[in-house]
Amino acid sequence: MATKIISVHATCKTLKEAKKIAKEAVKEGLAACANVHKVDSFYSWEGKMENHGEWEISFKTTDGAFLDLERKIRQLSGYEMPAIIALPIEHAGKEYEKWVRESVKLRFAGYG
Repeated sequence: MATKIISVHATCKTLKEAKKIAKEAVKEGLAACANVHKVDSFYSWEGKMENHGEWEISFKTTDGAFLDLERKIRQLSGYEMPAIIALPIEHAGKEYEKWVRESVKLRFAGYG
């Protein structure tokens, strides 16, 4: 069975942090690409309603690389509990899927 491609999303406190995580993840082959964009977040934290500007990174990667990508995000994140979610990509162009799979280096036997 072919490795599935997924979209992983994580939020960061600063643009500098988001760019560092994005660059390292792509450089290390944990993701084929990463997009960084500003978001306005609303959430409940420690009993209070919060509203802050954050930076979100959207990665395109494979399900087999998720755990390594998650570790990298946690290692570099300034958050106590970083929001890291993975969503399946149900449909994508065949050429795009191939590029994502070829760009992501599966680091451990048995992944994918």
